[in-house]
Amino acid sequence: MDQMIKTQHANRVNETPNMPNKGLLGLLGPFSGIQKIREEFSRLNIETTRSFLTDLGDVSGSSAEDICTILRAYDTKQPVISIFPSRATQDIPQSYWDSTVNPVIISNRPLDQAEYVAQIGIQKHFFSSDFEFNNRRHLRLGDIRGNSEKAEVLLRTADAIVIDLSVLRLADNIGSATSSTAGLMIEELCMIAKYAGASINLRNIIIRGYDQNNDQYNMMAKNIALLLFYILDGFKIRQSEKVQSEQLQRYSVLPDHASEEMVFIEDQRSGRWWIELYSDAAEEKVKMPCTRKDYQDACDNHISDRITSLLALA
Repeated sequence: MDQMIKTQHANRVNETPNMPNKGLLGLLGPFSGIQKIREEFSRLNIETTRSFLTDLGDVSGSSAEDICTILRAYDTKQPVISIFPSRATQDIPQSYWDSTVNPVIISNRPLDQAEYVAQIGIQKHFFSSDFEFNNRRHLRLGDIRGNSEKAEVLLRTADAIVIDLSVLRLADNIGSATSSTAGLMIEELCMIAKYAGASINLRNIIIRGYDQNNDQYNMMAKNIALLLFYILDGFKIRQSEKVQSEQLQRYSVLPDHASEEMVFIEDQRSGRWWIELYSDAAEEKVKMPCTRKDYQDACDNHISDRITSLLALA
């Protein structure tokens, strides 16, 4: 049911620094403005996350494709964070998406490179009328306003995540030439960043769109520093879940007009919810991410659009 892996490995780039055995997240910076972000990050209360961070230093590259090649070359299960300048906003190469399984982009504008990329923060007025909205892979801005749990479901199993800073509203991203007057608030994006850090399959996160030449009051640098902090905060959750045993509670629901029972699973340790489906492709039962609200809707004889989409795939 998940997207098949399209490219297995890339050859290691000669200039790629060795990944340390310890240190769970790293910073890659292909431009001079990265130092402003480091300074803002150091001003935060990072004592509880310091042990999770190894700064990999500045990795030079003439294009976004060079940096993405370096990212793919890391032979490690530890995720890496990279920061892209604004000039690379449109330059995430197709080869990057092709090397992922469950990629997610957090952006308010259309993504042309890959149809299978899940997208969070869509604003309808930026999309053509023939855009095919998929309830399983797409979340509009209004879908997550006050209900960020929906974003967590998409991010839970993502292996590669791109955060486009233009998804922030202009008031929270002063100096950006691509932000709109409508968009996510920085508090909402920080919560999404925490979900991203907690993703169980995460390999790398790209934060793109930093414009160091128009960064009034260092607002963009401060925003990225906050995102780094909450990505690390989410990673702490991921690490703690690895060392604790699952505490699963199963619930069977038979909504009116349903042909068979629906089985929901709650991990009482983490609070995450899943729905159990039989996959014809895998010839076995699989767990797919869902929310408590999906379960509550089923109890009220309403099957949410997301669950309907998952049932259609099974």
